[in-house]
Amino acid sequence: MNYKGVPCPVCGKEFQEGDDIVVCPDCGAPHHRACYKQQGHCAMQQELHAKGLAWKNPNEAANPTSSPSNSAEDSHILCPNCGLFCKSQDETCPNCHFPLKKQASPQSGQQVVENPFEGQPSADSELNHMFEAIYENDQIGRIRAKDFIYIIRKNYTYFLRVFKIFSQHTKAKIFNWSAFFFNFFYFFYRKMYKIGALLLGFYLLSNIPSLILSYHMLQQSIVDPMLLSSLQFDFTGLEGLLLTSQLFMYARFGVSVYCGFTANKHYYKHCQEKIEKLRSVATGKNGNEYYQTLSFIGGTNLMSVFLVLAALIGLMMVASTVIVFMLQ
Repeated sequence: MNYKGVPCPVCGKEFQEGDDIVVCPDCGAPHHRACYKQQGHCAMQQELHAKGLAWKNPNEAANPTSSPSNSAEDSHILCPNCGLFCKSQDETCPNCHFPLKKQASPQSGQQVVENPFEGQPSADSELNHMFEAIYENDQIGRIRAKDFIYIIRKNYTYFLRVFKIFSQHTKAKIFNWSAFFFNFFYFFYRKMYKIGALLLGFYLLSNIPSLILSYHMLQQSIVDPMLLSSLQFDFTGLEGLLLTSQLFMYARFGVSVYCGFTANKHYYKHCQEKIEKLRSVATGKNGNEYYQTLSFIGGTNLMSVFLVLAALIGLMMVASTVIVFMLQ
């Protein structure tokens, strides 16, 4: 749908090429994104919504030969990387420059998702079909690949391939090195907050014995500074605490390995639950609004990683202050 020259119902200015336009999911009326945010709702509520009418594009009325489009989803593309509404003719997203158009199959005409494993040999010939092209309308389990693209956003080509394997082989294990190295930070980054909180809680509790031992080591270092170079600390009476600290160290490594082996499957179930929950409450709504909401609740959250890191640093500073206070 061409909105060029059509006045915005809020500010009255005509839409121009490159304008950031959003479309009302109920009546289809276009607005400048800033105007829609300022208004807080569609400006055509009384004129159209109350009467159950749909907005009509004057450009289409002036050019009856053009093919009509009754769906906002037909005229706009929601960038799977940043969630911005883009025009259907855009090759890349104006905001993040993400490629919006993939090479399509001449037979099906569907949008094809790139194969990140292309050129890599597969040891199991039975798995070869899993590394074929995935199209946006392909079913991965009970859900279309397109829905997964919008909720994954970052690095979706890799996860689509992983999810396809899980949907066909429930016992498959695909190691996630990011989850192995970053542990609970990775789960917060991928918005799996419950699992991230549990892992963070274990990390904090498992470090309590080490914190107590650090207090005793610091206390002995004040009496004999040479212990800082020789590390010959006296742990008499603290053998149980020392053993517990060592066991927790191995346990933390084991948890990291567990995260590496299970993070992808946790993320697969997480995405499935989010999509199915949104489907249950989005019945009858415009498809464009559904994908916009899906993109909003999906993606990644780098800010949560920084907040958790800041909280850990704050706890370390508080613990250090308490230890110093106890030594005085």
